[in-house]
Amino acid sequence: MEAFSKDYVKVDTINANGNNTFGAYLNAPHAVTISSSTFDQTGAASGNKSWSKQKTPNCGQCGKDGGKDGRGLIVVSTGDVSISDSEANNDPVFGADIAGGAVSVSTSQFNQMSCVNNGNKKNTNGCNNSYDDSGSYGLHIVSQSGINLNTVTASKNDLYGGWLEATSTVNVVNSTFDNTGDTGSYSGFASKGANNGIGKDCGSSGHGIGLLATSGGFVTLLNVQANQNGLSGTDITATQDVYIINSTFTQNGTNGAVVSSGGMVSVDTSTFNQNGYRQTGYGLRINKATAVALSNVTATKNGTDGVFVNVKGITVTVTGGVFSNNGGYGINAHGDVISLSGAPVFSSNGRGRYLS
Repeated sequence: MEAFSKDYVKVDTINANGNNTFGAYLNAPHAVTISSSTFDQTGAASGNKSWSKQKTPNCGQCGKDGGKDGRGLIVVSTGDVSISDSEANNDPVFGADIAGGAVSVSTSQFNQMSCVNNGNKKNTNGCNNSYDDSGSYGLHIVSQSGINLNTVTASKNDLYGGWLEATSTVNVVNSTFDNTGDTGSYSGFASKGANNGIGKDCGSSGHGIGLLATSGGFVTLLNVQANQNGLSGTDITATQDVYIINSTFTQNGTNGAVVSSGGMVSVDTSTFNQNGYRQTGYGLRINKATAVALSNVTATKNGTDGVFVNVKGITVTVTGGVFSNNGGYGINAHGDVISLSGAPVFSSNGRGRYLS
């Protein structure tokens, strides 16, 4: 399906499945609305039209069209884009690639994108985290405004589950980004998060991030889970505050979450457990912030520190929570002021309770 419009595009109850190069390409200067539609199992040139529910499709010759066979949904618009009740699954290059103004996606799936046999990919050995346009990701959005995701699943992909780039606010609610880049098992956790078998052992590089988000404004994650990814559960860069609420980041290969914020980082009632299978990862790593607030956070059995604040001269406020059984400190905020209240628990950490 291919549509070029001088106005808007509306797609409703369309099945664009099993096609050669892409499921649908939509280009419009104004709004694009997609509902109740599917864009599955593209890349028929590979000779495999029956990839149903495979984690890693047998891609064969996928990507031979300059690395572009096997794309589910492409939207190019200068207007707003809305996608609801739709899916783009088992597309070896990507599920959906969206460029527009404000972009909203709800109750939709972008799962099981992988093409390990694609000779055009830079990460043919499954270990290089670099990306080219024949890489494999579930959902990529480039917004000239803000992004809102609600009840989105982007799991079992190769490089990224969700890859979000916005000039303004990013909100992700009730969404799941699991098993990206993973080739390992999830058993045999050591007591302090070491050697837990997560992901492929690709040296210091590895591959697979559940949710990668870059924002020119605020970022909010509410009821999000990003578990069992090859590298980090989530990696967030924002020019303003970052809020993580009621979310879970467990059993990821390196870090549960990595955050760089031009404002404060506020984390409430969230879990960062058993991250860092090679003893180099953190439950929560904060690389930039003006202040940090941790309320009822659980960070246990991580390879290094439960929480690592890699910023000097700020205040880290800790209210309640559990920071135990980590390979390093419960909280490592060296050079910062740590303010404790609500009786947080620090026990059985490899290097101590906390460092300030």
